Amino acid sequence: MTPDKCQHILMEERFEDPSISKERSECGDSCSYCTGDHDEHTGKVDRKTLTDIVLTQEKQPNYAAFLSLIKAKKDAIFHKEDVPKHAGPIHALCLQMLALGLIKLNVDNSLVGTCKLEAQNVMVSAATERIQNYDRLAILDEKNWVGINFY
Repeated sequence: MTPDKCQHILMEERFEDPSISKERSECGDSCSYCTGDHDEHTGKVDRKTLTDIVLTQEKQPNYAAFLSLIKAKKDAIFHKEDVPKHAGPIHALCLQMLALGLIKLNVDNSLVGTCKLEAQNVMVSAATERIQNYDRLAILDEKNWVGINFY
């Protein structure tokens, strides 16, 4: 996941006394958020295309198949200047999606705690979020994409 604000502000908010109200300002050039270096983890991705790919799977792929799918569709997913030449940005994008709750991992409960559970049994699907007593697909809400550089 990439930062959504200056990392110095994040540290100040984490470690300073919350009862003291203080206006904080960005460092400007000393962290990956302020310099824009965090964009290099994945580059820009086409949010609509990636969403369509996740939502139009006929059946849940296992995680390896999901990575292969993203790799196969990388020219459509990534901005033309950011199409990865190696697997790192693809893995980073998938992990960002998982960390943000855009996708989720599913395992057959009967396999949990057994020696039969293997990587091929870990399936990927679109994650849902509960909003006002109903479930909706988290991937459809732009606010859930904070930290992914999309267009």
